Order: sequence, then structure tokens, then C-alpha cells
Amino acid sequence: MIREKFQALVSACADDADMLDIIDSDMKALSDYVNAVYAMETSIPIILARYEGEEVRDRIQALDQRRRDKHERAIVATKRLNRFAQMEHVQPLFAGDTSDRYQVAEFCQACMTEFFAGRDGHTLSLDEALHHPVHLEKTAEEAEYER
Repeated sequence: MIREKFQALVSACADDADMLDIIDSDMKALSDYVNAVYAMETSIPIILARYEGEEVRDRIQALDQRRRDKHERAIVATKRLNRFAQMEHVQPLFAGDTSDRYQVAEFCQACMTEFFAGRDGHTLSLDEALHHPVHLEKTAEEAEYER
């Protein structure tokens, strides 16, 4: 469902290159946060095995700060994506509470899971993308939301 909402937002903003650039940047911010969590979780055991004392603390603090910064950026991105959706009269990508850090974190993870799982195993070539653009039909829920 996130993918369809994203596509509706992109379609609604198709004539505004600046908005599309911001949407692109904001969607990447969501994956950047997920990646920061992954990097932290996979790095901590290695740090604990390789270093001692203050070095452990400093390295883990740096990872945690990076994760926190990416989380803040993802929160801003989520709010803006929803604001753009509202401006364009399409469904917001995130239906939760943007002031709840945990909900936004779960949304980021859900985005990555949905986009990854939704791959069909085939990446369009540039020629295919130009000559066979994907147009998603509006669902009944989306049509109702626009009323």
C-alpha cells in the first residue's frame, strides 16, 4: 500500500521537478535511517570484540549519534511527504503519528520491506522504462479519499 501511495504522490507531482527532487530525497532518508540501524546493530558486536574501554564507548556513541541524526531526518521526511500528499489531494504515505518516533521508525522499516518485497525480479532497462511507463489505477480507497 505504501508503494501505491508513493506512486500516486509522484504522479500528482509529475510536472514539478523541484517537488520530485524533494520526494526522492525524502524517500532516500527513510532507507538511510533503516541502514543506520542495521549498521549500528552489526557494528556493535565487532566493536566490542576489537576494542576496549573508551574506544568502545566513543565508537558506539558515534554510531548512535549517526542513527539518531538519520532518525531525525526520517521524521522530517515523513512529515513533508505527508504534507505534499495533502497538498496534492492524495493519500498520505504514513497514517500514523509523526510525533511518535517509534511509529516513524516502524514506517521506515515497513517502506523498505514493502519496496524490497514488491520487486518482481526484473529491473526495467532505460528503454523499457521510457516506452512502457507504469501507470497504477486508483484504488476505490484512493478515489474515496480524493472526494
